[in-house]
Parts: sequence; structure tokens; C-alpha cells
Amino acid sequence: QTQKKQFPLHSAGGTTVARRIAVASRVGVQSNKTHSWGGCGMADEDDEDLEGQLEAIEAEVAGLQQQGDDAQAVMGMEQLFVLCIEAFGPNSDKTVEACERLTTSYNTLAMQLVERREFDEAYELLKKAEVLTDDGGCLANDDARRLRLSAVTFNNMGCFFKRRSKLHAALQYLFRALEVELQTEAAENPAATHLNICATFSQMGRHEEALEHAEKAIMQLQAEWDSSDRPTEDHPTNKSFLAMAYHNLAVEQEYLHYWEEARRSYEHAHGLAEQAWGASSPMTTALHKSWMGFQRKKKIAEKKEAEAALRELSSRTARAGISGQIG
Repeated sequence: QTQKKQFPLHSAGGTTVARRIAVASRVGVQSNKTHSWGGCGMADEDDEDLEGQLEAIEAEVAGLQQQGDDAQAVMGMEQLFVLCIEAFGPNSDKTVEACERLTTSYNTLAMQLVERREFDEAYELLKKAEVLTDDGGCLANDDARRLRLSAVTFNNMGCFFKRRSKLHAALQYLFRALEVELQTEAAENPAATHLNICATFSQMGRHEEALEHAEKAIMQLQAEWDSSDRPTEDHPTNKSFLAMAYHNLAVEQEYLHYWEEARRSYEHAHGLAEQAWGASSPMTTALHKSWMGFQRKKKIAEKKEAEAALRELSSRTARAGISGQIG
């Protein structure tokens, strides 16, 4: 059957992390453009204008982001991070904020590079993000923030390996993400982790396990929905995730020939998609196409099952007739 598409490093402390990031940045993402930081490099210990350097780099990073040069912007954030450690110490609020910003940017840029199939560069950035979220780094005193960013990084690393068809490695990282998410209420989206695990198991042909994680994603989303103070109709993001979760559930039910359950799940996914994105959106159209395709395959499968049952009945009848004649 054609495969359906489903939607340990350690550092001794913040200064060590800064040095490792500074070194890694020299062999990191390559850009077609070169950027001069206007003398805003590593600061000397007796530099009296450190604040000015920080502000200058901040401004240059903002400009690069507006221009869409994310690779150079990330390199600027690396400079900022190292300067913050030297100026304020590894556990200061400024350093922690710079660390969070850099980790987020590593993850964002890495997944953009994965989409462009620039895998070596993407992997380098994700490993840097792992260093920054290590429990011996700058975020060691802010567990909620560190665990949230660690879960994001592990999840993206899982997606990276899934894209490379290294499915066992993908599962290892995705389950690490899930383990981290269970330790903190600050986790961004545990349901998305379950959906990524579902899609990976499905790609491995392990559809019972994929089904289990699709169900867990739905339970997670429903629980978040029910516990929220906001009215149901104000949850477009939740509805869109639920739509994808029900679609993944339907796909696994179809693989397992749970025809009626799959029909209900496809129908529910399409209804949620209409609410989240509108009836004419590309995503709603895609889910409707999947639903109609399932209906056609269901009819063909039911026809084959009926024909097989009829052949079996005819065979039994023929055997019974022969037996009666002998008797």
C-alpha cells in the first residue's frame, strides 16, 4: 500500500558554552552574503563601551532579520550572547534572554534549512541548540525555560532525522522530547510531539503504535481545550491541530481496516478544518480530498470482502454437496 503522508552534550558552565558557541559559529551556516559587524566583535575586558556594542549588534541583527538574512542574524545573536556572558555573567537576566533568543533562532533557521535540504547546516544548528539547553549551561537556574526549549530542540531533531529517513534516531529524539514535556507545564505543544511520533511509527509500518499516539494527541488537545477560559470558537489553532490529529487518526484506522472508525475520523477532521481554515482553504480542500479518496477505497475494499465471502460460501456449499452425495 502506498505510504500516506502524515501531516548528550555537556558543558561545565555558561562560559564554557559561550566558548563552544563562539568556536562553532565559525563553521556554522554559510551565507552567500558576508556581513561586517563594524568592529562589534569580542569585547576586551577593559572595554568601556560594551553597552554601545550590544546596542549596535542588536540594531544590526534587527536590520538583518527585516532583510530576511536569517543566517547572518543568527551569527549576530551568537556575538550578542558571548558579549552578554562576558559583560554580565552566565546567569544574568540579559544572558538568559540572549540564550533563549539564540536557541529559538537556531531551531527556526534549522527547520528552514531542512526544508531546503541543507541538512549538514541544519544539524549543526540543532546541536548548538542542544548545547544551550544542557542542564549545565546558562539556563540551569530557569528550569521551566530550559525544559521548554529543550523539548522544542529534541522535537525538531526528531523531525530532522525523520526527514533523513533515519526513523529509529527520530523516535529516540521524539521520545526524549516527550519525556521533557512531562516534566514541565511550560511545554509548548506536547500534542505535536505525539503527532510526530505517530507519523514516524506510520512510516515504519507500525500502525497500531501510530494509532495510539494519534489518540494521545487528541486527548491532549481536547484536555487543553476543555480547561481553557477562552470560548471554543476562539481556538482556531486548537481546531487546526485537532483537524490534523483526527486526520492522522483516520489514516491509521484506514491502514488497520477499521473502516467505520476511519470514516468518522475523516469526516470529523474535515469539519474541524472548515471551522479552523474555512471551506475553500488549501488545507480544508486537501483533507476533503483525502476523505473522498478514503470513501472510494472503502467501497472497493467492501466489494472485495463481499466477493471473498461469497466465494467462501460457494466453496463450503460445494463441499457440503459432495459430502452429502458420498453419504
